[in-house]
Formats: sequence, C-alpha cells, structure tokens
Amino acid sequence: DVYGTFVGYPFELNASLDTDNEEMLKMMEIGWRTARLCALETYMDCPFYEQLQYLGDTRIQALISLYNSGDDRLVKNYFNLADMSRNIEGVTMGRYPTTSPQYITTYALTYIFSLHDYMMYGKDTQFIMDKLPGVEQILNYYKGFQLEDGRVKDLPGWNFTDWVYVPSWDFGAPLKGADGCSSVVDFQLLYALQTASEMELHRGNTYHGNLYKAEAEKLAASIRKAYWNEERGLFSDRAEQDNYSQHSNALAIICGIVDEAQAREIGRKLVEDKTLAPASVYFKFYLHEALVKAGYGDDYMKWLVIWRENIAMGMTT
Repeated sequence: DVYGTFVGYPFELNASLDTDNEEMLKMMEIGWRTARLCALETYMDCPFYEQLQYLGDTRIQALISLYNSGDDRLVKNYFNLADMSRNIEGVTMGRYPTTSPQYITTYALTYIFSLHDYMMYGKDTQFIMDKLPGVEQILNYYKGFQLEDGRVKDLPGWNFTDWVYVPSWDFGAPLKGADGCSSVVDFQLLYALQTASEMELHRGNTYHGNLYKAEAEKLAASIRKAYWNEERGLFSDRAEQDNYSQHSNALAIICGIVDEAQAREIGRKLVEDKTLAPASVYFKFYLHEALVKAGYGDDYMKWLVIWRENIAMGMTT
C-alpha cells in the first residue's frame, strides 16, 4: 500500500469566495493549501527548502491568515519571535528562529508594517501596543544612518527588497547612488514612520505619534526632491535618476506622497512601462496594492499571469 498523509496548520477557512469563475476558485484552493503548508510551529517561506520564517514573506502570510481565517495564534507567535530576535542595537533578524543569524535590515521595517496590519485586522490591539517600544528601537537604529534631510545612507546589512534580475539590482537589493542612498530603502523607512505614527497615536502616545509624523513629512519632501523626475513622471531608484523600478513607484503610491492624478498616471506606467525593473511574485503584493489605490482595481484579473502559468505547469501549491 502506498499513501500520503497531509500535514498543515489547522487553519479553518472562515472566509468564502462567491464566484462562478472556475479559475479563481482554483487559485483560491491552491493558495489556501499553500498557506497551510507554509505554517507549522512557525510560518515558513517553504515547507520543503529553507523552512525559515522570513519577516518579509511572513507579513503577507499573516494577512492571509487574518483575512481568511481570523486565527491569530501563529501571527502573535511571529511577532513574539521577531521581537525576540532583535540584537543589542534593536534590529530584528531577517528570519527567526534560526541557528544562523542573518540581518535583512529592511525587514525590520516590514515587521513594523506587519504590526500595523494587526492593529487594523487583529483582535488583541493591546498585544501590538506592547510591542511599540521595540519599534522605537528599530527607528532609532535607522536614525544613525539618516542624512540631515532624512534619507538613509549606507545602511548596513543586506538591504534586500525583492528578487529583481536586472543589472541595476544587486542580489535582491537596489543599487545605491553616489550619495549612498536608495529611494527604495527611503520609501520603506517612510512607510514605517507613517505606520508607527498611526500606532502610537492610536494608543494615545502623542509625543512619538507626532514625532514620527513630522519625520515622515520631512523624509517625504526629501524623497520628492532627490528622486522625482518630472520629465518621466516617475520616481528614480537613486539620485542619479538613471534607474527606475516598479518598487519605488508602487511604494510612492502606497505612502501617499503623490496626489490622485499623479498616482493614476504612475499606476498606468507601472503596468505599461516595460523599462521599469519588474517586481517578482513576492513584491507583486505591494504592486497590486498600489495599483488598487491608484484606481485600477477593476483590472486585477489581468495581473495574475504568473499564477496562471503556475496552474498550467500543474502546480498544486
């Protein structure tokens, strides 16, 4: 006798997808199976290969759990472990738990985004409020590498953002300019300051809430000055304005530093301009969020090419 035993986290699918579209139902089935297989005692990027809880991947996994199940046990475990992983300088590891320390410095910011997600979608808001002293330490660490105008220069560690296979990216990290800065990193810090401000104000800490808000406004102005290219109508990846990506421009929309008309135009270019360094399937989460915010949500079905390719290849996760 030959048989298999399915093992996955005991999430219950409490959300439902009401559609006659068989393709969408198939994607939902495959996606939910994937979410369960990538969750055991922790979330993990893959149940077969690395089996590690990377903070960037886990933000998206946690949102899937909260939205489709409402089960927040593994989400809270993720926050506890990420907080526990912070080193003496206050920065989280890029993945944890692990016996091999690795610092993806930008993932410390993703951890802040994820805490904000839980404040918006989770049940135990006080749990997040108790994590905010750690957020302060992460942002204080970043201050040590900020220029006078707020932009981040020569950030240590691996500044991974996405697997982008073009010469203007270096092993998942955007190239810095001669000034040591990258708009892709600056945008992530801006988003962290904005979300941290909202969390602090929610708990009644107006000092830090207003401080982060002011720092975010200063950084946003510096980003516009250094990276906005009026002729192209896009944000560049560095001050030389010689490299452009879906990443920086998607984050510009998400962070709200462009008006509605500009967001609409940038959104159009995110889809049509093939010279932009492309987002991988991981960063499409942010790309799609930006496109929806820019008013293109009705085109969502057109963006699922890689999912269709996976199904055509016979993938079941």
